[in-house]
Amino acid sequence: MELTKYKITSDTFEGYFMVVYKGSHFKSVSNEVESSLNDKQVNFILNHITDDPKLLKGTIEHHSKSKLKVEPVTDQEPDQDPEGAPARDKIGIFCAFYEKYTTVKYKTGAAEAGKMKALGVTLDELEIILKAYFESDEWYLKPKSISNFIKKYNEVRTIAYARPTNKPKRNYPLPYDHSFFLTLDTNGQREYWSILKANGYVSKYTAGRGTIWVKQNELM
Repeated sequence: MELTKYKITSDTFEGYFMVVYKGSHFKSVSNEVESSLNDKQVNFILNHITDDPKLLKGTIEHHSKSKLKVEPVTDQEPDQDPEGAPARDKIGIFCAFYEKYTTVKYKTGAAEAGKMKALGVTLDELEIILKAYFESDEWYLKPKSISNFIKKYNEVRTIAYARPTNKPKRNYPLPYDHSFFLTLDTNGQREYWSILKANGYVSKYTAGRGTIWVKQNELM
């Protein structure tokens, strides 16, 4: 069944919530907000996500008094290049990294060129993110390819911009433990989200428990 996606944005925070529908029913939601939101703000958004995609925009914008905006997104937006970086330059940087780390020249086709063209990123930022991508040994970032890089872009970006810390690392349980999640403060929950995403989990809204996290292949 066809997937449709919607972004929930606001002038009061950076980033967005991505809501995914499969056919005519809700499938999953992911929190891609860069700034911190408190529990009340997050729950407000989650509690107003509708099962029917046709009702999402009206419901969210009405109940938020237009403070939240809902817009449909597509995976194929050929003109989506807000930073103005030509696709050939982005592909060239990827190929240079690939050859550096594998000693083999990378060959790309039209489909991958289109995916790279649609990626809105500056060349400087792309180099930072690609460095993290090629230096990572995470299983979900293999094999190295443009398709895999685009598919896991948000996870790689999280790795690239993760700030080092001297604090003892919290031991986050896998698989997802909802009871443990409820004991965390907002910052702890955000850290847990990052760990879950990095390990192939996606968020899913349920009527009884709110948002839970499940392996991506368990949603199919």
